[in-house]
Amino acid sequence: MRKQGGSTHSLPRTVLLLVAPLMVLSSACSSGRDALISVGDGVAYVAAHPDIDPDVAAAILARDIKAGMTVDEVLAAGGRPVFRTLYAETARESWLVPAAQLQLGHYRYHNALMLRLVFERGRVIAIEPIN
Repeated sequence: MRKQGGSTHSLPRTVLLLVAPLMVLSSACSSGRDALISVGDGVAYVAAHPDIDPDVAAAILARDIKAGMTVDEVLAAGGRPVFRTLYAETARESWLVPAAQLQLGHYRYHNALMLRLVFERGRVIAIEPIN
């Protein structure tokens, strides 16, 4: 029996048909590096890299980001970008990271909503608060 205006089961199917491709697209857009690094699992990352600089290891475990860290180290500290921009001509990459993902040790970042991280050749060269 159909109700006026169509089947009562058509809406969930329609939503599923719209959401499923977005989920596939979303997973396809994440980089292979994100899949290899358990984002925010600093303990596992530090344990797997015994030769890591002690200051960088401490920053990762504290969920902090410091200049000089690699992309993998930032991911391990919990800095998952919500937006990435690649600048091929300068070998730079810019990330927008929600500040709430991190426990930032530097006082000037405490009121920031987002952080802009600038990488050059795979290392952080700038950390800019965005309010």
